[in-house]
Amino acid sequence: MFSQFKMKPDKEQSELATVVSQMMPGVLQMIPGLQWAAMCPSTNKSTIALLARWNSREDFESLGQQPGFDKETNYWQDYADNEHGIYDVAQVIR
Repeated sequence: MFSQFKMKPDKEQSELATVVSQMMPGVLQMIPGLQWAAMCPSTNKSTIALLARWNSREDFESLGQQPGFDKETNYWQDYADNEHGIYDVAQVIR
């Protein structure tokens, strides 16, 4: 899963980064299908990218049913607009 949090004009990227850092350990415990996540703040402070590895599409979709992650109560809505998508890994290049 690749997710982009595009910061709202009056919000600081560091504030959302703190919230994401606080939320992710609980998410890893709450949703067993989430293997790992990596947070990547942009250098221009306009966006935070979140990469995550899930066991299945169903596991990812189950997160959106949880309070704080659904459309009405998501934790990022005060800080940023979010766009996300699910991608297949075609190749790992080393």
